[in-house]
Amino acid sequence: MNMMVPAIRLAQQGQELFITRLSGDVLGDEKMVKADIRTDRNVEGYQRERSDTRVREFSRFLRSEDEYKDVKPTCPNSIVLNVRGKKPLTFRDSNGHGVGMLDLTDVVLWEVDGQHRVGGFQDAIHEKPELGAFDFPAVIMNLDKVNEAATFFLINTKQQRVSTDLCQRILTENLEKTTLGQALVAQGKDWTKKALEVIDALNKTQGQPWYRKIITPGGEGGSRGRMIRQNSFLQSLRPLLTSEPYKSMTVDDLLKLLTRYWNAVVARLPECFVEGKQRQYVLQKSAGVLALHSIAPTIFEQARRMGPIITQANIETVLAHIFTDSGPEYWDRHNAQGAAAFGSSNKGVRFLTSQLVAKLPAPEASPLV
Repeated sequence: MNMMVPAIRLAQQGQELFITRLSGDVLGDEKMVKADIRTDRNVEGYQRERSDTRVREFSRFLRSEDEYKDVKPTCPNSIVLNVRGKKPLTFRDSNGHGVGMLDLTDVVLWEVDGQHRVGGFQDAIHEKPELGAFDFPAVIMNLDKVNEAATFFLINTKQQRVSTDLCQRILTENLEKTTLGQALVAQGKDWTKKALEVIDALNKTQGQPWYRKIITPGGEGGSRGRMIRQNSFLQSLRPLLTSEPYKSMTVDDLLKLLTRYWNAVVARLPECFVEGKQRQYVLQKSAGVLALHSIAPTIFEQARRMGPIITQANIETVLAHIFTDSGPEYWDRHNAQGAAAFGSSNKGVRFLTSQLVAKLPAPEASPLV
């Protein structure tokens, strides 16, 4: 069967590219559209297996199901495909200006970018066949495998990721107003709303080290002099805002508690918080913040047992165990033997956190048992 699709032909450095639209008759054909996945049988493959979670997520989006019930599915970003042909693709120019029909008969389209969109589309069609008419914008190349893999590498490693900070605010500010927001509440993710309120309060409150130090979308003064992005700080607050008694605290009380905590850190390591020199240390960067907030509930519990309330002095007493042999030099970003050596990946932060926790005194017997 002939497979002709409307297309626009472009030329880049002597290489033809075709911009077109593809729907279920092409993208739904798993024999025609493939990913070069590395396996024991295909050791020269350069892509990982599809994530079933991401595939199903996109499928639900296209089908307007669950949290996407009120969302009208659109997908404006192009899928990038490649035909590993040794000869140019057949293109019939209808007007002499690069607009015409592209022949995809008997070709294999290798997925360069859009693997999970293609997989989600195939899954959606299987459950809702009428979605086969959904058109995706697509770019089709005609490169050899080496240049195809190079393009894949550039797309996935060199592109600037779009910040999610503004999207976080839009969603959390409308938690009760949309089906997607209600789904976040049902999934226990509504803590993000309180996290943003805490972030804004810290950013505006003097007398603690986070005053004007968190980068927020459209924040006054931009990012100059700021240490960490909203998303990283928000994720760091999760251990506190998803466990009692902290998840039930008001924003004002959380602000007081975090102010005491970070002022206690400053009291133990003042060299790391000298204005203009904070970037020399990782304490106020993602790794340090994620690790210190991860152990905060443990610190607070030990401090609480020293008196009726969690005071800065009691927090300092507990932190002394951590910072006794991990002074400013340990937190220096150039110290290959210190905190910076772990990096800011989830795995690295877990290692750093475990090192800090190991320095705390053994927990006392619980008064509740």
